[in-house]
Amino acid sequence: MIKKILLIGLFVGMFVNIFAQDDYQLAMQYYKNQEFEKASVLFEKLHKKQGTKFYFDYYLNCLIELEDFEQAEKKVKKQIKKNKSDLTFNVDLGYVYSKQGQDDKAKKEYKYVIKNLSPEKNKIVSIANSFITKKEYEWAEKVYNEGRKITFEKFYLELANLYSIQRKDDLMIDEFLNLIGGNNRHVEMVRKRLLWSINHDTNNDFFNLLRSKLLAKIQLTRQTVYNEMLIWLYIQKKDFYNAYIQAKALDRRNNEIGVRVYNIAELAFENNDYTTANEAYTYVVNKGKDRSYYYKAKFGLLDVLYIQVVNNEITSDKEFQNLENQYLSTVTELGINKTTIEIIIDLAHLQAFYLGKSDEAIDLLTEAIELKGIEDKMKGICQIELGDILLMTGNSWDAILTYAKAEENNKHNDIGDEAKLKKAQVYYFIGNFKWALAQLDILKGSTSKLIANNAFELANIISDNLGDDSLYTPLEMYAEADLQFFQHNYEEANIILDSIIFKFDYHSINDEVYFMKYKIALKSKDYQEAENNLQKIIENHAWDILADKSVFLLAELHDYQLNNPEKAMEFYEKLLFDYTGSIFVVRARERLRELNGDYERMREQE
Repeated sequence: MIKKILLIGLFVGMFVNIFAQDDYQLAMQYYKNQEFEKASVLFEKLHKKQGTKFYFDYYLNCLIELEDFEQAEKKVKKQIKKNKSDLTFNVDLGYVYSKQGQDDKAKKEYKYVIKNLSPEKNKIVSIANSFITKKEYEWAEKVYNEGRKITFEKFYLELANLYSIQRKDDLMIDEFLNLIGGNNRHVEMVRKRLLWSINHDTNNDFFNLLRSKLLAKIQLTRQTVYNEMLIWLYIQKKDFYNAYIQAKALDRRNNEIGVRVYNIAELAFENNDYTTANEAYTYVVNKGKDRSYYYKAKFGLLDVLYIQVVNNEITSDKEFQNLENQYLSTVTELGINKTTIEIIIDLAHLQAFYLGKSDEAIDLLTEAIELKGIEDKMKGICQIELGDILLMTGNSWDAILTYAKAEENNKHNDIGDEAKLKKAQVYYFIGNFKWALAQLDILKGSTSKLIANNAFELANIISDNLGDDSLYTPLEMYAEADLQFFQHNYEEANIILDSIIFKFDYHSINDEVYFMKYKIALKSKDYQEAENNLQKIIENHAWDILADKSVFLLAELHDYQLNNPEKAMEFYEKLLFDYTGSIFVVRARERLRELNGDYERMREQE
């Protein structure tokens, strides 16, 4: 019998919950549709059945929306009598008064709430939230400030959230910084919260405010967390140099092993800030060989300097020699082995292409290739570099044989495809265009996007300018100029290119001719000449394959080398409007947006 009663009770309870759920969904639908009269009936019914504050709040809101303040006041006072310890009902009553314009009565009720707060965190938070839902933010703040006095709680996070709602950045930052000063486990959460404001900070006002507050905290305390936050802030703005300065200060203060500085160096390198990367890697190297990041930093430093050489940022013979000495000292320290093989490849390239030491470079690579246990891919990379050096010295057939060895041992990977591309390129240099074109057509299907694109570009140069047998001359001359460019014989390449323009000014290859002259001018840092050659492509070959690329590069030339942002913006806009299908459109739009922002900020400051 008892079991039957229990089962019946269970089923009745289930049905009551189902019906209550249906009533709630319908009530919410009415509420969202602003049919407050219908919603009020259902929410009152739900509150009577369930007795929860949740339903009462919706019911009260309906009465207020209907401006039935008399009924609202009556219902709230009834709840106050029933729930004397729950001051959120007193907040409700004050709110009812406020909506009627009875501000004195509302204020009196709110003061009663503050005066009678219980020293329990959950109740304080509940009352503050009650004020917040009614947009009575000033009173919510008073609740938390009083809560600080009567409890051991600081309510940093709660106040930070409150100030965030009100867009009071100054106070919000203070609370967040106090929070992480007392408990490091909140750092990641605080960073995520601050990141939203940083990313929406169009005028850098928030960034400057947060930075100044962090610097003040660093001066007042010796808590590492604030230095780390400042490093993080600088990184968000890609200000790697100032991030490095902070990381270095922490490293010195705590006598660390250099890991913070090394990480900044890596980030700076990845973001092409080679000056900062150089300084940061150097700092870690100077800490000494006994530190665990010494060799990582040394390899990183060599990579930075090598990239600066390739990018034409380091150009003097003295700098080349200094870099070679750094490479050689590292190889002497560690020997020629699997660990050093990558820096050996870069050293050989430096020696052959920048220092005129081809024989030393060839000997170095030959020794590396003959290492026991070296994997085929790395051996292939060494052989490709060796082939490049042989080609640079004029040994075309030896270069072809060397590339072929790399291809043979790497038939099913990108190294093999790169070797095949290099081999096709040599045949193009020596004028065997049809054989080169056949190999390039195969390489257009390479899994490496870079190799496929390079194959496509070279194949286009050949096929667009091949003509019949009697018209090979311009392409042969251009291929010879291309070889001279590869061999860093820029003056000889320019002489050949000028001859093509003089003898074949009508020929379709001239856009490529001007583009190579642009690259030579860029290598010589003759930016005016580089600009002139790009302009000729845009003016005379506006619809050829290099036109959109030339517009984009001309914009970048004005942007980064000629320091003429207005002219840069003009060409970025030209690309967007005249070459809508260009692959450079996305990058142009992003940079144009950045320049527009800088320009507007400059005008505001004026």
